Amino acid sequence: MKKLILIAFLVIMMLSLKEWLTCHNFRDENFFSFYNLKLTLEDAIHNDVNLPITIIRFYHNKLTAFISDSLSKYLLFWDIKFLTHLLSPVGSFGLILGFWHLRKLRGSETIVFINLLIILLLPLMEIFLKPTIIFPLKIIVFAFPFQTFAYFGLSRSLSKQKDKKVYLLLTLLIWVSIFWILVLKSETRNFCS
Repeated sequence: MKKLILIAFLVIMMLSLKEWLTCHNFRDENFFSFYNLKLTLEDAIHNDVNLPITIIRFYHNKLTAFISDSLSKYLLFWDIKFLTHLLSPVGSFGLILGFWHLRKLRGSETIVFINLLIILLLPLMEIFLKPTIIFPLKIIVFAFPFQTFAYFGLSRSLSKQKDKKVYLLLTLLIWVSIFWILVLKSETRNFCS
């Protein structure tokens, strides 16, 4: 049963990438731009009326806006809607399980920590560097570490749990993921152009 669930998971991961391969790039709101930051700051400064300029400048400065904007763009890649469309519901659940099982890892499993470091840094590279490679290759490189970390979470859960409830939950999530991919696949366009 464990192998069947993991094979179904791998097939779902491939099917969830299929819709992304037709895209050309991530949406513009996923990328950092100093020009947009400057426009946002000017708009915020000019819309504050009846306040002393020192207070306005204190709350609307480039450092604060840079940190806030960068963090919001980074969190777009960790949004549950984005991850569900990238990985499917069962993949998102596997990602959560991967983070759950991180707390019990031994030092000998450094490949998992390297994978974790990659999935934490990939969104930053996408936000600030905006690599100019063809999007199908970019999305495969972007999704693969997330998929392997989700696979780690699912396989670790299946090897630790002999409870039928876990198998039932994962089977249900696999069916939900199949429905998600077949019916809601057009929603991927909300994240790419």
